[in-house]
Amino acid sequence: MNCRRCGKDGKYWNDTIDPETESKHLFYLCKDCQKKLFSMIGEFLEARE
Repeated sequence: MNCRRCGKDGKYWNDTIDPETESKHLFYLCKDCQKKLFSMIGEFLEARE
């Protein structure tokens, strides 16, 4: 399955999603896009503090 953000082939799941559920497909990201997502989340949380 390809990354949902950039379309590259990826094999990394968002670990917070239960792999047995269908919703996992919404969070299928390659390693680079996961890094970008987690970076954006970190910046958002820092801005809220």
